[in-house]
Amino acid sequence: PLDTVFAAIFTTTLKSLCGLRIGWRALTGVFTLMTVAGASLGFAIGALSPTAEVATTAGIPVMVVLMTVGIINPSGVDQSEPPPAVVETLKQLSPIAFAIKALCLAEYRGMEFQDPFARGTRQGFFAR
Repeated sequence: PLDTVFAAIFTTTLKSLCGLRIGWRALTGVFTLMTVAGASLGFAIGALSPTAEVATTAGIPVMVVLMTVGIINPSGVDQSEPPPAVVETLKQLSPIAFAIKALCLAEYRGMEFQDPFARGTRQGFFAR
């Protein structure tokens, strides 16, 4: 329950400072689920480890890997070739990936984007 309070405080601050379009309840729900999933993963790693030192040593790399694969197309990776099966499996296990997808879908719903390469659009200060 305390994790949800911190998620609510964080999302309230985030929404007020960034002007997100997503509703507060949806934003808080996504962050709360991500927080609970991360805490549950930490509990699982701690329960499977024989000592606290092993849990800390194993938990940090696991979280870093799940954060890294949870990012949508990091650094503009070419999507013409599918990623290795291990990376795809880790993406499916990452709670961060699902949170990012949910936030993007909720934030961009109903928006229409203009093609920056269409004729007649200006691209920057020096565009003709």
